[in-house]
Amino acid sequence: MLLTIPGLLDQVQLENIHQVLADVPFVDGRFTAGFAAARIKDNLELRADPTRMKLLIRILMASLGHHHTFRFGALPTSGSRPHLCPLPSQYGLRRPGGRSHRGQY
Repeated sequence: MLLTIPGLLDQVQLENIHQVLADVPFVDGRFTAGFAAARIKDNLELRADPTRMKLLIRILMASLGHHHTFRFGALPTSGSRPHLCPLPSQYGLRRPGGRSHRGQY
């Protein structure tokens, strides 16, 4: 499901995003595609730039987290009790702290 969220970003946020993206190079999107998709993919993507990406993500996530359409359309209304269990490893069960143990606790 695609959810359209009109008015997600205000004018100041849009101007900040435009400033961040003003001199950023974009690269061919086929570089991040798998073999089959690379033959048909035709887009540009932001070149990896962790500092700028963190800033853009911070702007977008702050707006998403405060927008009622996103909160009600993308987040669950209820949850179940978590299941706490040891993490499996190829050698048996992994105890907290990293030691393996075969069988039950």
